[in-house]
Amino acid sequence: MALAKFEVAEDDCIGCSLCPERAPENMEMIPGGSVARVTLQPANKDQEQACYEAAEYCPIGALEVCSE
Repeated sequence: MALAKFEVAEDDCIGCSLCPERAPENMEMIPGGSVARVTLQPANKDQEQACYEAAEYCPIGALEVCSE
């Protein structure tokens, strides 16, 4: 089964830093900016779960599952 893919809706992101806290292997804050980005799509189930958790914690839903 393929792993889910994630993307950040940059126009909606408020830069709260919860994404990189929950999924540090896959997310980071854009240097010099105030939004998060996906740096690496999940390569295993643990990373995928961390990204799902980050998406659940996002206060405005800016981290989205774009495919599963």
